[in-house]
Parts: sequence; C-alpha cells; structure tokens
Amino acid sequence: MGRLIDADDVKKMISDTFEKEKDVINSFWKMGTLMDKVDEIPTAYDVDSVVEQLEKEKIRSTERMGV
Repeated sequence: MGRLIDADDVKKMISDTFEKEKDVINSFWKMGTLMDKVDEIPTAYDVDSVVEQLEKEKIRSTERMGV
C-alpha cells in the first residue's frame, strides 16, 4: 500500500503554492515545487489497520491472562 495522505491537505497545498507563486511562469518549476510539497505532507494512518492490530493485541493479551 502506498503512503496515505489527506486529499484536503493536498488541495490546500496546491492552492497555496499557486497563489504564492502566481507570478512565476515556469510550469516545470511549479510542478517540481508541488512534488516537493507533497513529500512534506504528513503520512496519515489507516484506521482499519490500526483497529485490526488493536483487536489482535487484545486477543493475545486476553489469552495470556487466561481469560
């Protein structure tokens, strides 16, 4: 699975970058800048995966306690 990111964060970053750099004509520079900015967006987490891991750990803990 690829890196999870928040789509709203990407849209905001693109909008902010184009607004900030609207006087710059070089579209290749903008593309490179946006690609760099996407790398700066924090990785989100997969809630379903986290819940699954917690459920597995709960079962293991319960088994260890003999419940």
